[in-house]
Amino acid sequence: MSIIRANKIREKITQRRGVELLAKLDGLDSCRLGMADAHDISWQENIMKKNLAFDSKPNFLLPIEDAVQKIIEEFENFIDKFGNELLVLFEIPFILELSVRNPEALIQSFYRVKGTRDITVFSKCKKAIFEVQELEYEVKIFSAVYEN
Repeated sequence: MSIIRANKIREKITQRRGVELLAKLDGLDSCRLGMADAHDISWQENIMKKNLAFDSKPNFLLPIEDAVQKIIEEFENFIDKFGNELLVLFEIPFILELSVRNPEALIQSFYRVKGTRDITVFSKCKKAIFEVQELEYEVKIFSAVYEN
């Protein structure tokens, strides 16, 4: 089997997983699976690299068992500030394009389906990022805005 054909098959499998995930998410007005390269997310990628550093400074660092309510609260604040039109990192080459109606329902369903508290969200309208990283015993919550 050629490398090109194998890559196409992998992409089709990833696309199917994305469509299946979207069908299981709650709290949305609309959603679609888009191509990540259709969006300029270079600033957000740089912020994500900084957030991955061992000595990164999250906005919040919480024990895993106490984190979900704070994640929901901060996610709702993010949507209030930057709008409900969001991009959620999925698997290369795809990105989830969402219009959120109920932030709490979205987060609860996302965590139920994915089985992890990790999530990275970008505002479609402004350069802003909301990121949650689940570690072994803690959760890091990051929120950043591009300022030029």
